[in-house]
Amino acid sequence: MKAVIAAYIAGIMDGEGCFLIERFATKRSPIGVQYRSSVQVTMCDRDPIKFISDATDRHIQVKKLPSGRTAYTLVWRNSFAVSLIKAIRPYLIGKAEQADILLDYEATIAPGRGRTYRPEDKDRCEAAREKLFTIRRVPQADTPRC
Repeated sequence: MKAVIAAYIAGIMDGEGCFLIERFATKRSPIGVQYRSSVQVTMCDRDPIKFISDATDRHIQVKKLPSGRTAYTLVWRNSFAVSLIKAIRPYLIGKAEQADILLDYEATIAPGRGRTYRPEDKDRCEAAREKLFTIRRVPQADTPRC
């Protein structure tokens, strides 16, 4: 990915993006749940989403909002999320810490394809998930509130 495109996507992600660790129930896991890295962006303006979709080869999800407006969403999970983060990380400012948490999670906690979570992994996954949740909810001290 060209640097100018990565920087553009990083700017959009800083403002509209979401970095998270999803948790979902499954009987296939010995701990009853699975976790996965996820990067998402939703906007009502289709053009930036279309540009990012084309640049990253992702499918656009379309949803009608209660307000009547149309929302456009892109989602990257697991290795696709990691690839996106690595490409845009040098240009992230506001969400850099969240991106770093996801990269660390993938490198040190996530078991990877074909392996499953062990019972002792659940606490580590939940701690990383909670850290992301807390960062997203607490406004930065030096950021003015609108």
